[in-house]
Amino acid sequence: MLGALRLAELVAARVCHDVAGLAGSVSQMLALLEADEEALNTAKDANARMIRQLRVLRLAFTAGEISVSPTDLADMFADRPIGVLFDVPIGTVFLAPTARVLANVLLIAEAGLPQGGTVSVAGTPDALVVQLNGTAARWQIGRAHV
Repeated sequence: MLGALRLAELVAARVCHDVAGLAGSVSQMLALLEADEEALNTAKDANARMIRQLRVLRLAFTAGEISVSPTDLADMFADRPIGVLFDVPIGTVFLAPTARVLANVLLIAEAGLPQGGTVSVAGTPDALVVQLNGTAARWQIGRAHV
């Protein structure tokens, strides 16, 4: 079972790596592109969203030792229909295992808020509580302990 999980992690890491390289190339080409300003801004916004999505996927599904601050994690979800609010001690950094679980919880929470809303994360890295707030929240219990 662990061999299959490790294979899945390696495949996810490879996909994220390959697409991240392409996103970087697109970013550089957009900087050189001479187009009308509106089209260029739309392309830059789409590229920025793609890069944020890749950061979330890399954090959630690869085996890397990625640590992340609450601000960085909230920024990864900036263009999504959910807002992510943290009530954690100042200076908190989520180490790789917690960051990975939290990224997965936020992806599931996003699916649990089909009409948008807010995901609140409170506590300490060792004891987090996640709560969904939205008009159509799909988590019946409303809260989950990470």
